[in-house]
Amino acid sequence: RLKLEVEIPSGDMLQKSAIISSIGFNAKQEYFATAGVSKRIRIYDIQNVLEDRFRIPCPILELTWRSKLSDLDWNNQHNAHLATSDYDGMISVWDIDSGENILEYDEHEKRAWSVDFSKTDASLLASGSDDGTVKIYSTKQNRSVLTVETVANVCSVQYHPTNFHYIAVGCSDHNAYVYDLRNANQPITVLSGHSRAISYAAYSKDHELLTASTDNTLRLWNVTDGTTKRVLSGHVNHKHFVGLAIQDDWISCGSETNDLHVFHRSLENPLFSYSFEDDVGEQSSNHFISATCWKPRSNIILSASSDGNLRVLKLESE
Repeated sequence: RLKLEVEIPSGDMLQKSAIISSIGFNAKQEYFATAGVSKRIRIYDIQNVLEDRFRIPCPILELTWRSKLSDLDWNNQHNAHLATSDYDGMISVWDIDSGENILEYDEHEKRAWSVDFSKTDASLLASGSDDGTVKIYSTKQNRSVLTVETVANVCSVQYHPTNFHYIAVGCSDHNAYVYDLRNANQPITVLSGHSRAISYAAYSKDHELLTASTDNTLRLWNVTDGTTKRVLSGHVNHKHFVGLAIQDDWISCGSETNDLHVFHRSLENPLFSYSFEDDVGEQSSNHFISATCWKPRSNIILSASSDGNLRVLKLESE
């Protein structure tokens, strides 16, 4: 079952929108960050949050930005470096030790939805945008080093876990694509099967990709031959980004019913669910889950509702 450990209220009572777009842990797993529509990046110490559960946890650092934030990703070698993407198309790299923005790439012509550091080369960074491009940056240079022209709005981009030549891209044309960046004119694989836009694309294994779509399904794909291994369903998702995260064989995914669902990759329906709606029987709030994240190598899941309420959950065996 999913058990509530800690609740972190949004604290943005005056904000019209407190949606948290993205949550992520740094390489040493000591901090997690949240970023979202309130134009704030908040950094929390996970030990403090878990141990001091009777006080409302406060961020150890809060950074304010000029635009709404759509995504974040920590660098897995530089423990204090964090990248963000925003609604104006800007990609930024932050140093949370100094609290400063150390790099800015202002090349996308429209909103950027996704940013991802390479897992194998810490200097490489990818972003995807509504302008239909994926940009590749080297943090050693102040401009992008490659532009991949796709055929549709890019909602999600992720580097292959062990090979920095490959990236997976989820697009609004219902397809996901894998590109080899050494020859990025054409995708090497097209993953076709969803009936609506793909909101997330994430590697679950070296040769396996997980996608989420606003057709109310997740799909596990064999990237080698482009076939669907399994369609997962049971959540509601036809409009929003509701969060998607993978830990080994477990998948967490949000729903527009304001529930978080946990799937096992071998089963088509969720095994566990947790509702953010406290007052059962009342009119539902119209809130939805907006982001989720696993603490690496643990049974701790972070999840946020669209009102900015963040909860730390623990997946427990009965």
